[in-house]
Amino acid sequence: MVASSSEIGLGDLTRCVDDGRRDWVERLRAYVSIPSVFALPEPIAERTRICLEGGLRRELIPHHEAMAGRLAADLAGLGLGVSVGRGTLPGDEAGIPYVRARAGGGEAVALLFSSHYDVVGAGAGWETDPFAAVEREGWIYGRGCSDAKGPVAAMVSACEVLSRLGWQPRRGLELVFTGDEEVGGRRGIRSASLAGELAAEACVVGEPSALDGRIVAAVMTRGRVEVCITASRQPESAHSAFGVADSPLEALISVLEHLRRSRQGLTEVFTALLAAEDRWSGIERAAPQLRILGLRQPAVVGSGNVLGSRAEARVEIRYHPPLTSAGIAVWLAAVLGEVETPGVTYSQTCWNEPAVLPEESGLAGRVIRLARAAGIEVTAAAFPAGSDMSPLINLHRIPTCIVSAADLVANRIHGDDERISEAELLATVKLYAILMLGFCGDALNEDFFERGRKEEAR
Repeated sequence: MVASSSEIGLGDLTRCVDDGRRDWVERLRAYVSIPSVFALPEPIAERTRICLEGGLRRELIPHHEAMAGRLAADLAGLGLGVSVGRGTLPGDEAGIPYVRARAGGGEAVALLFSSHYDVVGAGAGWETDPFAAVEREGWIYGRGCSDAKGPVAAMVSACEVLSRLGWQPRRGLELVFTGDEEVGGRRGIRSASLAGELAAEACVVGEPSALDGRIVAAVMTRGRVEVCITASRQPESAHSAFGVADSPLEALISVLEHLRRSRQGLTEVFTALLAAEDRWSGIERAAPQLRILGLRQPAVVGSGNVLGSRAEARVEIRYHPPLTSAGIAVWLAAVLGEVETPGVTYSQTCWNEPAVLPEESGLAGRVIRLARAAGIEVTAAAFPAGSDMSPLINLHRIPTCIVSAADLVANRIHGDDERISEAELLATVKLYAILMLGFCGDALNEDFFERGRKEEAR
């Protein structure tokens, strides 16, 4: 028997989520136990090069294959049509696997769920085994518990909740999980193998988006630009007692000092653009952040002589719309043009152009209304980091927002002892099931959930 949306009560849904909590936790534990890591221990310059080339470390591929295989098996076991592909770059012998799963009728996809199964590396400061998903006092500790294996597990578990209730989507539902979001997505959502392949009326990205206990539907992401500044010069003196003034490191430090003094000007550019913007005017955005990532000169002194004619610094700028990488390039050229230091050059790499959900799509409003009608409070906000939301909007042209109940700050994302609470996991499972019903059902609307809450209250 296939149940229609209108035949599933909110109480039935809530009980099914709660009754299956051990299954959802065990699923997350199984996912965390697979170390699908992208760890880049190299110095910053080498790490940048590796990421630009796609971040591929061949010794890690088997773990990604194991993770993709587990996801494919879980989804196929729920009756979804599953395919596994590979995102590659020129010269790849083996790419990074991604998993796609489809359910529902019709050719069009009404709702796409997207997230990533790769995680950052785990350092030595953990109190628990980062790949054991240790449970303690209502928390689950493990690398990726929040970013983003928790949301991934919640998406799969939401499919299982609805399957247990006998529901199948009337309209197209698709899930896509990729394995390299943490290193730029060039073999994932951005890969050529998915170009022109993804299409949906709406997309929800699973990333930790709760802030200070408040669940957020993110309507824009933050962009990230990295600037490499190089000072090159041939020292006039070889002996270490001389030649300080013509050291390339000294020249580079003076440039960085000027850049730090000038960064308030970038905030002023952002503020002026924000004042003139007429989209998402009620969404608060952080001022641009400029920080120095690294400074090095390969060799300074050896055998009493000054060595090394080149020094390099890496500077990162993170920014929200309406600021763009092109606007940063204009500001940067003007600021560095004020420094009269010969032999200094720079280059700019845009890692992540910010994305903005078209307000006219109505996606954020619909997500918020469905969640609230089911008793889950969600508000719209700007996302303080980058994510696959950017290419989904900018490259695939799919209206996309980010939402989950995992807390972006409190859960120690990318830090030691990353965690998610069991309550957050269950809330995310329920939220995703509600969105599946709301976007892919046959007769569901917010009034249905409102009636369900009234019936529960009686």
